[in-house]
Amino acid sequence: GLAPCCGPPDKTGVVVWPNPVNPTKIPGAKVNFVNISKSGTGKVQIFTINNNLVKTLPYNGSGALVWDLDEEGGDTVARGIYYYIITVGSDKPVSGKIAVIR
Repeated sequence: GLAPCCGPPDKTGVVVWPNPVNPTKIPGAKVNFVNISKSGTGKVQIFTINNNLVKTLPYNGSGALVWDLDEEGGDTVARGIYYYIITVGSDKPVSGKIAVIR
């Protein structure tokens, strides 16, 4: 089974943890994306709830990726709800939510 750290996978099997993530309680906290499709390369995009792109993370097909909770400019994101969209090869995009709390 999954380690206790991890919430249930979404229907595609992707697991995002910790979620919610608390960078105040755990300095240097990162969000891990695991069990991503290995069918090709692609990207993970992070958006605000207002659909503003926060960060694009290139994905190399390894099955896992880490987001440092940073924006494109390098600043740490504010608390709130963020959406992710994972696009790999010709697979249907996978999306979900991440909560950043303080």
